[in-house]
Amino acid sequence: MAVFVIGSYVVFASYFVCDFHMMRLSSSYTKIPDEKKFYVLSNLIKAAVLLSYTPLAALTLYRALVRDEWNTQRIRNLGVLYAIPDFVSLFLVSRMAFSTKLHHVCVVVFMVANLFNDYSDDGVGRALVVYAPRPAANSPVLEYLRCI
Repeated sequence: MAVFVIGSYVVFASYFVCDFHMMRLSSSYTKIPDEKKFYVLSNLIKAAVLLSYTPLAALTLYRALVRDEWNTQRIRNLGVLYAIPDFVSLFLVSRMAFSTKLHHVCVVVFMVANLFNDYSDDGVGRALVVYAPRPAANSPVLEYLRCI
């Protein structure tokens, strides 16, 4: 739970820090309507955050699939870290498509379910560990495309 609270605060604060610096450094950012700026930032922040998690997630997935080492605590933490940008954007991005809101809510629900799953036991939870990183691997490219 501490990972979620601290991580949410860091991501929340990063919106305002990034907005401040982007306003000073990017002429194209200043031309974006105010109500859309946090949407752009949410995509950039999510891409950066997911990119930073990728090496640890890849190592965790490798150990799980190749060595059959299912580190439940690490998998739970990665699930929480994955959900944080979606959770924060629900509160900070004012004009978000309903389908995006629904996606973010589903991510948070799965994050909570993830906290109660023991990955050392064979089960459907393991399939989610294999499936869940796939969209995250494409995320930096998708987020870039959303911003242009």
